[in-house]
Amino acid sequence: MYHIAFFTDYRPLLVEKLNSFLKNNLSDVWICEGQQESRLQSLDDLPTSRGYWYSQPWYIHGSRLNKCDTQNFPSIPVYTNPQYKTSFEKIDAALNWLSTYYSWSIFPWAGPKRFLSFGFLSRERSLHDQFINASFTPLNVGEKFNNAYPYNTLVSSYEVTTNFSQLIKAILFNGYYKTAWRLWDICKCDVTPPWLITDLLFDDDIFSVFSWEEAKYEFIQSLTLTIKPERPLGVYQPLDRKSFESMCRLSTQEPDTFIYVPQDTNLEKLKTLLIKTENNHSYSDLVYLQEILGVTKWFYGLDRDRVDYGNSIFVAQNNTKLQQFNGINEDDDYCLLASF
Repeated sequence: MYHIAFFTDYRPLLVEKLNSFLKNNLSDVWICEGQQESRLQSLDDLPTSRGYWYSQPWYIHGSRLNKCDTQNFPSIPVYTNPQYKTSFEKIDAALNWLSTYYSWSIFPWAGPKRFLSFGFLSRERSLHDQFINASFTPLNVGEKFNNAYPYNTLVSSYEVTTNFSQLIKAILFNGYYKTAWRLWDICKCDVTPPWLITDLLFDDDIFSVFSWEEAKYEFIQSLTLTIKPERPLGVYQPLDRKSFESMCRLSTQEPDTFIYVPQDTNLEKLKTLLIKTENNHSYSDLVYLQEILGVTKWFYGLDRDRVDYGNSIFVAQNNTKLQQFNGINEDDDYCLLASF
């Protein structure tokens, strides 16, 4: 059993929490980068991301719990290039390895850029709680990001008794619009079609312009977000599978917002959430993960990296949906990047 927590990768936060957690004592803190291990001399020596991701996996750790082969460190699943992909099995194996050999460890997680985060792992609940509660200066969102909403730097936290992948509530992946087609069966959309929330303006020509099969859909209502500039969004319901697939293709037009949610989502609560996530200065969907889980049973956001890497996020209250989504064997360019 181990305890794990994920945080947004805001370097001043990591440094302050580490200083508080370690009480400025690095006497038994080690850094593993590549196949090399050395004592960490200063927090200034922690690797930094190069724009959008880290150049290679790394982690730091405290005292050893068991002897391990120093030439056979596990490869921490972290985004290091656009061709990167991982699996639930690799993620579980790496985390189980860290929990077996170290009293605690910290490592980068996910990516690129908007999804960069770091994890803290320990078998001891007291160390897990100590790190979460370690004092730090709150992220001054108003000054740094011109956003009136405070950011929650803690993304998620779990007590893992078997495998981490059986507890997760969100997956980050690559695959563009075809990957979204998996939703139709996973979420039983033939019975209850989902709602699409987007800033694209639908009209009779929007599909014919691109020679795509015309979609049958119903306009549900509009949602105007009270942010600057104002963001008018439309809520649309595809009426069948082919229409759903055609509507997914519209994400190639690079809309700012292209999100699917189930029909029973409370739109007023969703609007309050979207005011935060769709703000031009929003840092990352990860910041609002717990709020997303509180508003809707599932949330599927296409191309949420906003730099055209095609990184999408699927959040679900029910872990089974994530397992089913990840387990589909389709030639749709799906690549798992991380889980939370």
